[in-house]
Amino acid sequence: MPENQNQPREYDAVLGGQVTPPVAGVVLGGIDAVKQRLASLSLQQKIAVLEDALKYGEAGLELLIQTLTDVSPQVQQTAENLLFPHRTKARVKQALCEYNPWLLFECLQTISGHTHDVYTVVISPDAQTIFSCSVDTTIRLWSLSQRKEIYTLQGHSRGVNSIAIHPNGRILASGSYDETIKLWDILTRQELLAITAHSGGVFAIAISPDGRTLISGGADNTVKVWNLQTGNLLRTLNGHSDDVCAVTFHPDGQTIVSKSFDATLKLWCFQTGQELYTLPARRLGGAKSLAFSPDGHTLASACSQTIKLWNWSTKQEITILTGHSNTVKSLTFSPDGKTLISASADNTIKVWDLQTKQEIHTFEGHIGWVKDVAISYDGQILVTGSSDRTIKIWNIQTGKQVHSYEGHGSKVNSVAISPNRQTFVSGGSGGLVKKHGEVTKLWDLRTGSVIKNLVGHSDYIQSVVFSHDGQSVFTSCRETIKLWNLQTGTHEDILTFATHANEDESSARIKLSPMSGGINSFIISPDSNLLACSITYQRMILVCDLRKPQQPRILKPPHYGDFNRLAITSNKQILVDANGSNRIDIWNLKTGELIRTLKAHSQAILSIAISPDGETLVAGDNNSTIKVWVLRTGEEKFTINARSGSIFCVAISPDGQNLISSCGDCTIKVWDLQTGRGKAIFNGHTAAVGSVAISTDGQTLVSGSVDGTIKIWRMP
Repeated sequence: MPENQNQPREYDAVLGGQVTPPVAGVVLGGIDAVKQRLASLSLQQKIAVLEDALKYGEAGLELLIQTLTDVSPQVQQTAENLLFPHRTKARVKQALCEYNPWLLFECLQTISGHTHDVYTVVISPDAQTIFSCSVDTTIRLWSLSQRKEIYTLQGHSRGVNSIAIHPNGRILASGSYDETIKLWDILTRQELLAITAHSGGVFAIAISPDGRTLISGGADNTVKVWNLQTGNLLRTLNGHSDDVCAVTFHPDGQTIVSKSFDATLKLWCFQTGQELYTLPARRLGGAKSLAFSPDGHTLASACSQTIKLWNWSTKQEITILTGHSNTVKSLTFSPDGKTLISASADNTIKVWDLQTKQEIHTFEGHIGWVKDVAISYDGQILVTGSSDRTIKIWNIQTGKQVHSYEGHGSKVNSVAISPNRQTFVSGGSGGLVKKHGEVTKLWDLRTGSVIKNLVGHSDYIQSVVFSHDGQSVFTSCRETIKLWNLQTGTHEDILTFATHANEDESSARIKLSPMSGGINSFIISPDSNLLACSITYQRMILVCDLRKPQQPRILKPPHYGDFNRLAITSNKQILVDANGSNRIDIWNLKTGELIRTLKAHSQAILSIAISPDGETLVAGDNNSTIKVWVLRTGEEKFTINARSGSIFCVAISPDGQNLISSCGDCTIKVWDLQTGRGKAIFNGHTAAVGSVAISTDGQTLVSGSVDGTIKIWRMP
């Protein structure tokens, strides 16, 4: 018999049941109780109740899917976070794909170069290049991946108001106050054609969908239609009584729309030049204050501080979007047509849901008017240009913070995620009263609750590592390495520094003299059988098979700094040692021989990682530099300037495609390990991020920071 989702469960509080009902509450059992509570409770209570929905199987998932349309962004985000682990289910996957992702956008970078207001920005069809124009008379081309200027086009004698890219990505058109339109070959950087267009200045230009025609609007109150290949004037459209500030084509190329300071929109037949309709507007707006939805069904026009949406078939106003506090300068639709993006003189960019007609997000960051906004063809990149003379790049492929937890009294030094992705551990300092010792915390990854406190180290915890089966955790401080049984909470000493007096009493597998110094860092092989540990004072690396702890091997690095970082390949053939002397030593673990030394970093190396296949080595230093090497040959593949301060930790995703760095500027960054291109940036910590760990499925990231918090992120 099918399960009835509305029947009370053992965890429901019901009249006559065994579970005590809440004080002054009347509680019904089943999914209906959750629905009733969602309808009547406060925001914070709603968020807490949502977790109960998961107890009711498919009915609970369906309720969470419905909650994605809740008016509260916080409730929406909670529902999305709870649904994400169930994304393999077809219904959930579809709902998440349909759910608007704009809350995930963050500014990746700000680039400068123009010496005056940036008027227009355009992204190339292949999403590799940004084009910008400015009052400073120049047009600049920027590499989107490298975030730097490629070259500058100069030729206009006055400010450039508008630019447009040909569909083939080869030709750029520009319109200027100097009354001319110029065509440029992007590859050769040559001016192809100059047209004297409008007396008083060219205010707006657009290229037809088929790439054959260019239209322009200007200070002479006219719209002009040009043959793009020859530069010949095909016709002039007269009818406006003031400057034409914006022009665009309908996606079918058969209708032209123009906007004027005479407070009208005019619709023109492209073939004949005949005026078809006049619609009311307002005077103010920018060169791109008109936009069509990709399907051509909706026209958006900026009307001072508001945006009007028009039904293209009926030419009737659909609605007015309000929210900006100053003139809307530019509009663009997302490629899927579900959202509209607006840029305004109030220094903000807003995103609007076209189904609900509601504002769903505001981007802040510019300190001047935002004069234009452009979106890439894949919908992943936004570019904005401003009177603050900067261009900002915004990327949807940013991590989304799922949870943030506090528990350590001071900084969090190390985090690790269990192989089954159900729990994680963290180690730091200041967790409990000092007389009890420092604490390692075991957490439930889904709920964020502390499962167990592992207390026993006498000094701050440097590092935590899960065993291969996830049943145990290795932890280290300067004096000991311990192995904890997570079921019982008991521990075994793996390595300790024993005095003559207590040497016989110590049960540690490996006992070293206190004169050796202390533990600098340690690493455990993926199968949990091999330990490598760098020891201070004697400046050595101890390598030990934990099944034969009486037969350790001692490696004597030729270079030794104040601290060392270690990594082992999954086949246990190679050990990598990075040290404070800015060098990386690579060892053959079978023979104990030094294979080679890499000497490319100029600052102290703080972090290293080896890819799962053992082919790639990554190192991060104290000067924002990340280097990627071919481990087998020692060849440097590329260098990343992270611009993030010290690179305290690097990690590589299980599929070997992504590199994650935790940084001194409070951020975590994700990079493409094949190209070095930035893919995402996670913001949220308020101090340096000392440790990151990624789950075995590559979907979840955990970070620990000097700010004392642990954050859980969803990978892009």
